[in-house]
Amino acid sequence: MASRNLILILALVLVCGGGVISVAEAQTVTSATTTPAPAITKLSSASTTPGTWVSILGANLSRTQIFVDGKKVPLANLIFSDVLGKEVKYRVQDLAAGSHSLSVFDSATKLQSNSVSFTVNKTATSPAVAPLSPTLVKYVKVVGLDSGSIWRVGTEKAVTWLALGTGEIDILICSKTPVVCVQVANKTANDGSEVVKMPSTVKVGQSYAVVRKYKDDSVKGVSTNFNVATPSAFMRGRMQLASAWEAMQVFLTRIILGQ
Repeated sequence: MASRNLILILALVLVCGGGVISVAEAQTVTSATTTPAPAITKLSSASTTPGTWVSILGANLSRTQIFVDGKKVPLANLIFSDVLGKEVKYRVQDLAAGSHSLSVFDSATKLQSNSVSFTVNKTATSPAVAPLSPTLVKYVKVVGLDSGSIWRVGTEKAVTWLALGTGEIDILICSKTPVVCVQVANKTANDGSEVVKMPSTVKVGQSYAVVRKYKDDSVKGVSTNFNVATPSAFMRGRMQLASAWEAMQVFLTRIILGQ
């Protein structure tokens, strides 16, 4: 009887931050915190040349990926300077003359913006987009975390970097005092962006991210400092629910096996 009551309780309620909310209320909270899709209003110039900087204007553009003609734009050609996500500066690549399509994709929410068209007038390569010097190719620079920003345990952020080299990379989150690093991505593609969930094993407080060449600390980039914070009440509830669900699965397995 006790085991049946336990199953019924777990099925009917969600434990959240020490309180109890209904399934409907939990769905309402989730809906209210849904991140809106990125949207492009216009480009600062609809006619341009390779190597020229163009402003992409719109909403929810921070921490996004830019695609031109369906191909991802390298982060070396982008500047995410507006913390409100209303503008991204794009340095036009060495594209063929003619019309091209640009769109924005949020890798964290998997939401895509509308597409806008622009025209490239020249095909000549500008010095601004010349190949990188061989002496710089092996280095990686982390650019995806703002100084002083908050990253809560259990939540995801897109860590981005300038992918100037080749081969796989590792991503680590390191607390500052004392310095203890937790690896959160192992041998992942050096494509300039990775969505990472902050693990509970990272100490709360000031931390920084490290993007390094796979198993090679001599080739790495370090982000600015940010703050790791405890999870919100809602996230704590989800984590508690997940823990309770795991315990129930173990309990039911033992019943089925007659242990």
